[in-house]
Amino acid sequence: MQQTTFVGPTDNQTAQRPKYYDALDGFRGIAVLLIAFYHVPWPNHFIHSGFVANSYLMVDLFFMLSGFVILASSPKHAAAPAKIGNFLAQRFFRIYPLHLAVLAAFVGLELFKLWSLRHGAIVPAHIPFSGANSVPALIANLFLVQGLGIFSTLTWNCPSWYISCLFVAYSLFAIGAFAGILKNKIAFPTAILLALSGYVLLAVTRGTLNITYDFGIVRCLCGFFLGMAIFQLSAKREGHAAATPYGPSLEIALVVALVLAMSFASGWQVIFVIPVFGLMIAVFQRGLGPVSTLLTWPVMRFLSKISYSIYMVQFFIFLVTSTVLHKVLKFPMLPDPKTGVDTLNVSLWVGDIFVGIDLVLIVGISTATYFLIEEPARLFGKRVLASLQK
Repeated sequence: MQQTTFVGPTDNQTAQRPKYYDALDGFRGIAVLLIAFYHVPWPNHFIHSGFVANSYLMVDLFFMLSGFVILASSPKHAAAPAKIGNFLAQRFFRIYPLHLAVLAAFVGLELFKLWSLRHGAIVPAHIPFSGANSVPALIANLFLVQGLGIFSTLTWNCPSWYISCLFVAYSLFAIGAFAGILKNKIAFPTAILLALSGYVLLAVTRGTLNITYDFGIVRCLCGFFLGMAIFQLSAKREGHAAATPYGPSLEIALVVALVLAMSFASGWQVIFVIPVFGLMIAVFQRGLGPVSTLLTWPVMRFLSKISYSIYMVQFFIFLVTSTVLHKVLKFPMLPDPKTGVDTLNVSLWVGDIFVGIDLVLIVGISTATYFLIEEPARLFGKRVLASLQK
């Protein structure tokens, strides 16, 4: 199995790969920022747009991109048992160290709450190490199973449900490749049928695709295997993506279609965003249009490089900001009229300012965690695996 690059928020290796996937990388950089806007927990002008309200769907784009590129990097759909272990170990060293570091930061915050509660410094809103931040939930997070329907809510670093499910998808891919299932002629038609059926079933029964802690694994597998099928449909010899005849206007048309679908779709209708994602992957893979050119700009590629860190640290930064504003600066908390959840009572303009400050913090801290945690851990894992193969 060739070394693989996954174009989701969990991976950005510097391995050799077709240059025309650079546009997909840039797409990821924009998508992870949209997810950050979606997670902002206080009033601001952005959250009132339908586009941002549906930006959770960018996670489905990540699932699809991961499936697409993993298959593109493994054209023979086969692997020896030793290479399966090597592949999964690479994924572990790529995903787990940052996950553990951010989880440790959350534990540190809970310990601070416990100290504050006992010394009367600050009274926390919730009892430390309870509810979503319980010890059993911590153990589940340590074993990376927190997104597999074990709990009735998201726990600790809430966005990490994504990597919990994605590691399952990696494992199923490795098993399927070794068993030769991916060579079967009906494998990918079956994958398309099951993936689309799964997405439709989730959207219709739940009235949304914002499904995480319970059936998020279904959503993950639907997106991942649909992405693999998209590659297979556009593949040519040796597994590289075939050129798709289209004019530059098609890229622009797809962007307009995505903006319209995400801005106006509600309820089960969000399902229509999924085929738009699929078409964008199929078209942008070659990077031949004006939008693809924009997506390959250095700033987009940098955001892509640190996208996993952005995805993983954003929730912690938003939480700390909200706590400081409420407990230290005494901003009041009131129930949100739509969700009923207590949120900062600030004007939209003040909320915009805090959003800007936090985005700068997120990008800055993500840059640090990439160079201090992500990349050293990946290189360490590479050295360990190389030494074991000697």
